[in-house]
Amino acid sequence: MRNLLILLALLLTVAAHGQSDEAMMLKETVLQTYGSLVSFQASFVQTNNWPELEKSLVSEGMLSYNRERVLLRYSEPSGHILLALPSSIHMWDPNANREIILAPDELAGRLRPVDIVEYYAEGAQLSVEREEGLRVLRIVPTEEKDLLQLRVFWNDALSRIDALSYEDAEGNQVEYRFSRQEFNPQLADSVFDIALPQDRDILDTRQ
Repeated sequence: MRNLLILLALLLTVAAHGQSDEAMMLKETVLQTYGSLVSFQASFVQTNNWPELEKSLVSEGMLSYNRERVLLRYSEPSGHILLALPSSIHMWDPNANREIILAPDELAGRLRPVDIVEYYAEGAQLSVEREEGLRVLRIVPTEEKDLLQLRVFWNDALSRIDALSYEDAEGNQVEYRFSRQEFNPQLADSVFDIALPQDRDILDTRQ
C-alpha cells in the first residue's frame, strides 16, 4: 500500500509539472504571436456582468491598434470611443456630450491583448483548461493586481485569441470575443482620427 501511495504521488507530481509546462508554453505562444504585431484590427463583442446587481450589458465595436495608438470605436452603444495615445487616454460619451481625458498610466498600458496577458501573467499562477474546443490559459494574478482571474481562450487551429475573460474579487465579469482578426493590416492615420463637438464637456483628470 505504501509503495502504491508513493507511486500515485509521483504520478501526480509529474502530471502537475506537465500541466505547468503546457501553461508556460501557451503563455509564451500568446505573447510571441501578438507581441510581434506592428498593427492589429478586429471586431469585438464585450459582455459585462454584475451578478450582485443582477445586471448585464453587451457592447460591440472595432478594435484597432498599432505601436503608438489604440482605438476602441463602439457601434453599440453607438458613437462611444476610447482612444489611447502615448501622452493621454480619451473616452468619449456622445449621450453625455462629454470627453474624459486620463493619464496614460491609469490603464497601465492594458488595452492591447498582448499587454493584458503580459501584465497579469507576471508572477501569476498559470494553468490550462479546455472549453468550447479551445485551450484556455487561466491566469490567477498576484494579490496586488486588480483581478481574481483572467482566462485567455486560445484557438490552436487559427493561432489566435478568440476571447479574453476577466473576473474581479466581487465576481463581476467582463468578456471580449474577437472576430475578423487582421494581423499587421495597413492602418492609415485617419483610422485614429476622432472628430468631437466643439461644445463638448471636457473632464481632464490629468490636471
